[in-house]
Amino acid sequence: MNRRQFLAASAGALVAGSALGNSQEELPQDRKVVIPTMLSPGDRVAVVSPAGAIADEEELKSILDHVKNMGFEPVLGQHAADKFGFVAGTDENRAKDLEWAFTDRSLKGIIFSRGGYGCTRMLPHFKMDVVRQNPKVILGYSDITALLIALYQETGLVTFHGPGGSSSESDFSTFWMQKAITYPKPIGEWLPPEDEPDFVLKTVTPGVAEAPLVGGNLSLLAAMCGAPHQIRGKDHIIFIEDVREAPYRIDRMLTQLRNAKVFEGCKGVLVGQFTNCDAEAPNSPWKIIDVIADRLGTLGIPVLSGAAIGHVKPKWTVPLGIKARMDATNRKVEVLESAVKAKE
Repeated sequence: MNRRQFLAASAGALVAGSALGNSQEELPQDRKVVIPTMLSPGDRVAVVSPAGAIADEEELKSILDHVKNMGFEPVLGQHAADKFGFVAGTDENRAKDLEWAFTDRSLKGIIFSRGGYGCTRMLPHFKMDVVRQNPKVILGYSDITALLIALYQETGLVTFHGPGGSSSESDFSTFWMQKAITYPKPIGEWLPPEDEPDFVLKTVTPGVAEAPLVGGNLSLLAAMCGAPHQIRGKDHIIFIEDVREAPYRIDRMLTQLRNAKVFEGCKGVLVGQFTNCDAEAPNSPWKIIDVIADRLGTLGIPVLSGAAIGHVKPKWTVPLGIKARMDATNRKVEVLESAVKAKE
């Protein structure tokens, strides 16, 4: 799907979505979640850098071009290209950029330039009230996990784990991003990319779970343990992914989540891609599949692996706070609710 096809499809989705009425868009009254307004082709979106620094002008141009190819008009934050050590400017300035992105009414959404490291440093400087007053689509992954978790758990805003500005362009990713953030209907069943053996859904523990999704990059979920925004897995399906972490480190992080009781009351676990993790320790007696089976397969809840989530070119866009049905026995995942609402 090229940009022109995406724009045409999105326009069609907008027309279809506008005629749906509220029944397809609203969640039950007892669910304290905030559904952001859908994005449309050509919408102005903020591009900010709450984590790692953009390397150079070439990377910046690539990021802005990618956002344009996603169908939106990028507006660069004042400090998005700053550098402060290994992060994109001071903690205070990165927080100010994010607050600007939420409060500027001309900006309809926020796409993060890249991951890296820095969101956990910035969070204490960020005013959550601006999110409550100006809910918008926000999209990113990797270190951005810290923001997605914190904003969802503290304000109720549905946030999106998916391709950011520095992600590799992919028709597959664009399609699922479009279904998640530009189409006010339930996303439906997630399908894996074709002819990709690493993306075959596999049963770790059989069973069916139906609950809202929450999760992200495992390294960040572990780093947030004991902090104010530690992930709350109770009554949720937790999804996880990571990149370039040796099996023993994945074991350590999953053990940390277990010891922190993150999985207590959790309905199920959806395991994404653990990219180049086995390669970090080729002589390890346990591979990632063994670690997953030992640390997650013994929880007594459904566990499904092989999802198109993580540091990979073809990826799903996963809405935190939206209900999904994960059938680990029959290897299916279906998103049951709309993650965005139609424009008024």
